[in-house]
Amino acid sequence: MIGTLDTIYPPTATNYYISVASVDEFGMESLFSKEISLIGAQVDIEELSNSNKGPISLLQNRPNPFDEITIIGVHCNAKIKYKKAWISIQDLNGKQLERIPIELDQEINEVHYEHGYGKTGTYLYTLYVDGKIIESKRMIFAN
Repeated sequence: MIGTLDTIYPPTATNYYISVASVDEFGMESLFSKEISLIGAQVDIEELSNSNKGPISLLQNRPNPFDEITIIGVHCNAKIKYKKAWISIQDLNGKQLERIPIELDQEINEVHYEHGYGKTGTYLYTLYVDGKIIESKRMIFAN
């Protein structure tokens, strides 16, 4: 290894997904380590619960853009009482392509979305809890 990095100073944010690799003196890159997630890394827990976002946050899918499969996460900073929750995948015309049920436990909850190979474009995903829209985000399918 050419050098080491003792301390990482990420930009100011509250959600991080971290994985590391190294490059040797010949320019060969190692495999990446297992990805870990840090939620609320720069925020006091009390601050998070009092934020104006509410008790549930829909996280940006990762990777984004993606070519075959992506992970969609939901962060719950408190216990949530609900009957049904799901993620709806839609095209930009609002046509639902898939509906994925999700369990909402306190902390991070994730589902995998596999659209298959060959689709491209920008799509929406929306979190519904008991029929109510909580939040929507965009994701990009790329080959």
